[in-house]
Amino acid sequence: MKKSEKLSHYGVLIIAISALVVSIWQVQMAQRHNKLSVKPYLRFQLSDSDFGDEDFNHQLRLINSGMGPAIINSIDYEVEGRTTRDFVEALVLSGVTGTIGKHFITTYDPGDVIEEKTQSVLFGINDISKKSKTIRIKVVYESLYGDSFESEIDY
Repeated sequence: MKKSEKLSHYGVLIIAISALVVSIWQVQMAQRHNKLSVKPYLRFQLSDSDFGDEDFNHQLRLINSGMGPAIINSIDYEVEGRTTRDFVEALVLSGVTGTIGKHFITTYDPGDVIEEKTQSVLFGINDISKKSKTIRIKVVYESLYGDSFESEIDY
């Protein structure tokens, strides 16, 4: 085999290996793009005013601003290290005295879904001016790919 033929074979081998490396890199980039294209992003919006047809002074909305559905794993309420999944119990732990008054709570079970670009009122309540401790609300959710995320707010 001539020296020029050897160089030619090495050149072909280098081109083939380079093509393989570029192909693997493109597959990884496509997978990363696909994951980002369905990534949910849950955020909270707290409103402290009257809502006209809604008769609640305080509302906490859960908004999915992401590109894919958020699959709920859990919603926990924590007051000074004590955790509960019951919002009314969290209000009591936070120092609310007397009757809580008119309220509603949206409950989510594991596996429930908040669609992309939608919002849900997590709770609405009339008067909690007597609350003396902070309630930390933590939502654990995941994407369609099973990636886990958390969103928290102090109320």
